[in-house]
Amino acid sequence: MLGYGIFKKSDVEIEKELNRKGQEVIYKLKEEIFNLHNSIGLLEFMKSIKDEEIIGIRENRVGDTFLILKRENENSVVFSLRNQNNIRQFPDVYLKLTKNIVEDKQGEWHTVNYNVDIVDIQAIDKGHGNGKILIEEVIRYAKRHNFKTITGIVTWDDKRSTPWLTEFYRKNGFKLNKEETSFVMYLR
Repeated sequence: MLGYGIFKKSDVEIEKELNRKGQEVIYKLKEEIFNLHNSIGLLEFMKSIKDEEIIGIRENRVGDTFLILKRENENSVVFSLRNQNNIRQFPDVYLKLTKNIVEDKQGEWHTVNYNVDIVDIQAIDKGHGNGKILIEEVIRYAKRHNFKTITGIVTWDDKRSTPWLTEFYRKNGFKLNKEETSFVMYLR
């Protein structure tokens, strides 16, 4: 301080202050770009699931949170687990529905839900609990729609690539045949 108490900043101090303010602006811009990138990612994710029905939200064993999605037509259903982290590849199960046409006591013909056949299940990350979440949805769906059985086949390729698959079905309430090549669950 000289003279009349007026403090004059040195060129170095002014440069430091401008540099600090510039760093703050750069940080804020980076944060806005990051938020914009997340918003674009969310929009892409929402577009990727637009044709599917959201039926629930579940967390797997390792803490990943997923939307449970369902895509259904007359003879098949696909359940899948989706979140923003797995837009391209995601756990899913493909089901084929078998229905019978029966005549009641009054002579009326009705469609009766008979069997849900598990055609394929892709858990993607083994041991994370994704397959269990999907199987639970299959069972819930079959019961809710009054199907009589849930069945499936375990191929030799399945056994070779996923040796624990038969035990997985057994743990989830399915009965396996002697050769462990097919499984069934009878529903009440």
